[in-house]
Amino acid sequence: MNRLITQSQLEIIDRQLGERDKAILHSILLCRYIMSKQIQRLHFTDSVNQSAALRVTQRVLVRLKSCDLIEHLERRIGGVRSGSGSYVWALTDKGYRLLHLNEDNNRSRKRFYEPSPAFLEHTLAIAETYLQLIETCRNNKMELIKTEFEPKCWRGYTDIDSKPATLKPDLFAITASGDYEDFWFIEVDLSTEAPGKILDKCNASHNFQQSLL
Repeated sequence: MNRLITQSQLEIIDRQLGERDKAILHSILLCRYIMSKQIQRLHFTDSVNQSAALRVTQRVLVRLKSCDLIEHLERRIGGVRSGSGSYVWALTDKGYRLLHLNEDNNRSRKRFYEPSPAFLEHTLAIAETYLQLIETCRNNKMELIKTEFEPKCWRGYTDIDSKPATLKPDLFAITASGDYEDFWFIEVDLSTEAPGKILDKCNASHNFQQSLL
């Protein structure tokens, strides 16, 4: 659905949402596309078992969908037999506007669409990397201080030929353990890129590091 909705109507919906509802919407905003079972691992970790957690997750997602804040793709990852955890979710224009409700210019974005299989696979792999980073920090008493997705995580620099260049990782993170902080520029490869392109990205990462010295 793409019904027109006023600012005051968005404000009413915003007041009706709980903190976890908004956290789920924010996670979908960050990842662009994310599966039900990934949302469960992010936001529903207090259930007695994974099956119960996934059922609760699905009920919440269906409720947010009924408010026209999110929508799932037609295709499922793993097919119909893989169950409700295989749904892939994205924000609707209404959901996007709600998350930017308090900004001076309440923004809209392009309408919901079905991405290409290759783009979707890569985007979900980045979401999984983000999720595993969170789980690693949870399980090892580490702190995840900051994460950035592309293009926010891109960094401009001057290369070895004194020319402007841009490092374009898929994800950036800062983790902390004890008195130490680690900075991560993460590239997710699904064995779909040509070796030459991978080498170019490795060289760009090296050149970016050298520019900081």
